[in-house]
Amino acid sequence: MSSSGTSMKEKLFNLAVSNIVSNAVSIGQRLDLFKKLSDISSEKNPVLPEQLAQAARCKERYVREWCNCMACGEIIEVNEEEKFWIKEENVDALGNSCFELVMNGMMAPLLEPIDNLVECFKKEGPLGLEYSQFSNFQSFMGTMSQALHEKHVVSDMLPAIGNGIVEKLEAGGVRVLDVGCGSGFHSSLLAEQYPKAHFVGLDIGIDAIKQAKERKTKAGTVFNNLEFIECDAGKMPKIWTDSFDLVLIFDACHDQCRPDLCVQEIHRVLKPNGTFAMVEVLGSSNVFTDKSTMGSLAAMMYGCSMFHCLPVGSNCSEALCMGAMWGQKRAVDLLKKCGFPEVRVVDTPYFPINLIRLLERKIDILARPRNPPRLKRNGTYAIAEFLGSSNVFTDKPTMGSLAAMMYGCSMFHCLPVGSNCSQALCMGAMWGQKRAVDLLKKCGFPKV
Repeated sequence: MSSSGTSMKEKLFNLAVSNIVSNAVSIGQRLDLFKKLSDISSEKNPVLPEQLAQAARCKERYVREWCNCMACGEIIEVNEEEKFWIKEENVDALGNSCFELVMNGMMAPLLEPIDNLVECFKKEGPLGLEYSQFSNFQSFMGTMSQALHEKHVVSDMLPAIGNGIVEKLEAGGVRVLDVGCGSGFHSSLLAEQYPKAHFVGLDIGIDAIKQAKERKTKAGTVFNNLEFIECDAGKMPKIWTDSFDLVLIFDACHDQCRPDLCVQEIHRVLKPNGTFAMVEVLGSSNVFTDKSTMGSLAAMMYGCSMFHCLPVGSNCSEALCMGAMWGQKRAVDLLKKCGFPEVRVVDTPYFPINLIRLLERKIDILARPRNPPRLKRNGTYAIAEFLGSSNVFTDKPTMGSLAAMMYGCSMFHCLPVGSNCSQALCMGAMWGQKRAVDLLKKCGFPKV
């Protein structure tokens, strides 16, 4: 039993429930279901799943299972009539793409190469993973970066850098390099804000640069002060020596195999007295300290590192294998070795997982019920099925978090495989007592 009074089995079960609910939240965010629900419902005017499905242009049966999972998971509300709404105080968090909401979509892209990652753990397994094995990661990171940084890069981060950077950008004539630019969110945001400055985005990912080059201004026009280049940050073009006034790197140093080579190249391409601002993940370089100071955020960031940052940053024999949580001590040590003797750390409360380091150059279950087997007279048919009442409002208080998990499991597996023909009954794992008994009686079993 833990100090909180929760047994390890209970803790593991709660984690499983949270995992299901979190991924279901991501589906709601991707399909705009929370926004649609907040638009058409309220506590005084709750709606049926079919009304939400119509508003969101989705199938009613899938939306109903999603609503059931969300209600049992204490994300949205439900009443006895199985009508749903979002509490007024939760509308802003769920109806807009805030960082906390977007983060629930992280696991799907991270788990894409899970079998390959397991092999990386093994002594004789591969060193790491390729960026290309995460086919949807760049798209997710673009969405997350926008949710995390959009409101604060211009208004808070740039003034915090100091060194007259804002004034120089406004005056124009300066060159800015965004290393590890991904799909180009930060570069395009700054290029639109400061049209007199010139911006270059660099990334090693082919897909990332392809997405970046498709970016347009808010008016839909092509940028004339922004370019993107596919390039290894450890081998930048020779002609770039002493050519940039400002170099930025957003969460893209720790997952390189050789971040030292990247930092050395940044030192080379910076003009004398130029500024290098590294936005990186919080961390102390000591897990015991991180656990006590960061709480659950430390668990999340070490986990994200294990799934993505460490394997892609370990994928060669010379790799430094830093990971996302390399932390303050390791980062400062590396920066000093690469030509930046003075490192100024700026706290960023507006970036909940980051800080800035400033430097200058000085089981398979089918849910569709089957026809009962042919039995001998007086034979016995036993059907082992999931708990459930056939009413989500009843399931929520009687089953607690188990209901959220089971409605979620049903939404992710049982309902889709049990709905895959035009004659499907679309029962789902939580079809429950009433629906199950009704079906059994129709199929020749009058006594259940």
